[in-house]
Amino acid sequence: MSNTQATKPSVLIVGGGPVGLMTAIVLSYNGIPVRIIEKNTTNRPGQRGAGVQPRSQELYSFIGILPELQKLSRPLMQMHLYQPSDGGAPRDAHFLTPVDPTPACPITRPLSLGQSRSEPILRNFLLSRFGVALELATELTHFEQDAEGVSCHIVKRSVDGYKVEEDVRVLYVVGADGARGVVRKALGLSYEGQALEQHMIIGDVRVQGLGPNPQSRWHIFGSFATQGLWLRPTEWDTPDLYQIIGSGPTVDAAGLTADYPKLAQWIREVTQLEGLTINVEWASEYRASSRMVNKFSEGRVFVAGDSAHIHPPAGAQGMNSGVQDAYNLAWKLALVLKGLSPPALLASYSDERLPVISEMIKRTTAMFNRVSKEGVDRGVNADSALYMLGINYRWSGVVVDYRGSGGEEAKGHAYLGKGDGVHAGDRAPDAPGLTIAHVAPHGSLPELKAGEATSLFKFFTPAKHTALVFLPEDAERSAVGAALRSFPPGTLQTLAVLPNGVGHGPSQGSAEVDVTLVDAQGHAFSGYGSQGVGITFVIVRPDGYVGAYVRDAAGIERYCAGVFGGSAQ
Repeated sequence: MSNTQATKPSVLIVGGGPVGLMTAIVLSYNGIPVRIIEKNTTNRPGQRGAGVQPRSQELYSFIGILPELQKLSRPLMQMHLYQPSDGGAPRDAHFLTPVDPTPACPITRPLSLGQSRSEPILRNFLLSRFGVALELATELTHFEQDAEGVSCHIVKRSVDGYKVEEDVRVLYVVGADGARGVVRKALGLSYEGQALEQHMIIGDVRVQGLGPNPQSRWHIFGSFATQGLWLRPTEWDTPDLYQIIGSGPTVDAAGLTADYPKLAQWIREVTQLEGLTINVEWASEYRASSRMVNKFSEGRVFVAGDSAHIHPPAGAQGMNSGVQDAYNLAWKLALVLKGLSPPALLASYSDERLPVISEMIKRTTAMFNRVSKEGVDRGVNADSALYMLGINYRWSGVVVDYRGSGGEEAKGHAYLGKGDGVHAGDRAPDAPGLTIAHVAPHGSLPELKAGEATSLFKFFTPAKHTALVFLPEDAERSAVGAALRSFPPGTLQTLAVLPNGVGHGPSQGSAEVDVTLVDAQGHAFSGYGSQGVGITFVIVRPDGYVGAYVRDAAGIERYCAGVFGGSAQ
């Protein structure tokens, strides 16, 4: 697919970090012409946003870049506490409690990969796959919107100081330009919350002399309750490079970050290790804050990532939340721009993300305060919510479940769910151990071959909904195709899932079912709770969440009415 920038863009994306890049990639997958700009003149250095949580890894797998990220990244490692808060001997500890993979959740371990390394992968993918280049040194200065679009004034600066001003007309703008960016401020959205007391040191340092195999663990010295220092190993190909986080009531963050030799000496003092060789590559002062917008859009302009919310550096949630903002918005925006969904669908972006972000900020702020006051070994969060696999949208007005809506009460469980099985609004589980029994030659997936082993995650895509049709052995199958005809053409791929030992199933040789799968190991039926209940239709949205969990055509029609509506843009 090509989406060259010679085509007039429909969407201007402001901000070239992971959030803006993910927005551009998902829109481009859907054939929407975009333009993405970044006011910085060079790519940003450093290890910001280094924690890649399991849910974000799943989203990266859906767009096809997870293998590239995995090549450079490290698994999140144990911490080594040199001076535990209880005064005991140095010991190892987990920052987040490890969780074993399951068939439904095959990725359960965070990765460590700084944005200075992940962003080039995203940029190169966007350029090589879709022909869209990130424009550096290009700034949105102001914009005006009306009922038909957004008029934007852009300034592009050259290396020799010249600038070119440009007026651009687009249908929508996505602001991914950070907490200090122009988009949120111009919209007048509130940024509710507070700046916290702690002033922190963040940066990258080269360190040698930490002892044998220093890259195998996260080095924790002292405590943020007094003065503390964290040294986190970076990627495999930079064995002496560490991300530094330093803080404490007695730490002069402003003074130390303004004087690198002084900062290096402070590191030696806090570590109490002799023979360290330290070279500070960059460092800056950072004041932790907890803030979020009151809504994620105004008219035709949206905010995502740090433009919409910021939180203390605890639990590796910020970049991940922003990437998930982007994915949630982009597939909906694509449907509206194609004229397949009414603009009213876009209201669900704010409706779905606000409760999630509110819960995220509560969790990370509480965790940060515990670490700051009690020490990292007493303050870390022991539950698995921060892996982000339990995030859900059960209350959303555009999800449908035959067992009833989650309602307002479900917003209180936005980050971890209730553990009561898969419902509409939940993350769609994976299921390995499937065998391809039949491929419709004129369907949407003709390249697949019968007899191949596969899993559900291999089918999920940002460009289409995926219908999982669970067909028990004794189910009446003749109406499967008719039940799915509420979807507009080109928006759906259909997978029939049969129990082990059952024949090829419905519509063999037709395009009503694209692929027929045999659940050889039973993980699909058990993971989706569809055993012994007759035909079950599970509609998986392009962002990998269950949009509908229904039993009949009427349920599918309700879902399609909410998402596709019938109105053009």
